[in-house]
Amino acid sequence: MRADHAADEYREWEALVGHTIVRFGEIEYITIKCLELLPQDRIAATAARMPFAQRVNLVLEILEGRKITSKYVQQLVRHLVRARQLAEKRNLIAHNPVMLEIYSNRDETEARTRYAIASARGGGKPITLEDLKELAAEVDDLAASMWLCFNYEVGTSEHMWRDKSVQDGI
Repeated sequence: MRADHAADEYREWEALVGHTIVRFGEIEYITIKCLELLPQDRIAATAARMPFAQRVNLVLEILEGRKITSKYVQQLVRHLVRARQLAEKRNLIAHNPVMLEIYSNRDETEARTRYAIASARGGGKPITLEDLKELAAEVDDLAASMWLCFNYEVGTSEHMWRDKSVQDGI
């Protein structure tokens, strides 16, 4: 791998990892807003401190416990289940470095290199650049779809804020 190509590819990794983490942050935020606005009881402060998977499970329990659900709630449930599944990959890219892997056969007549993210603790399949591109695109679509479902369910985006001073930017 040429040095300039390797540097360009590494910058692409950085951009995609950053994009994925930022968009997953929106998904995390949506779960907190769901717990603030959807239940009848005030549980948002406690629920916000829960790990992501537990928070998703709580939102799912609340939404699935409704007697009548809209198509937006049903879509949101599907999106939350998928987000919970993708959190494992998010954790892998958030907690492990991009590493250059070098492969060669026994007699060293053939060698290959590639960047990948693998668990420092071992196990699991490494994430390649193509995997990361697919993950970034899916997380991007998922976050956008979740925002739409959430906003349709709770009303306009101005209803997202209970505290008017936050809404007004104060």
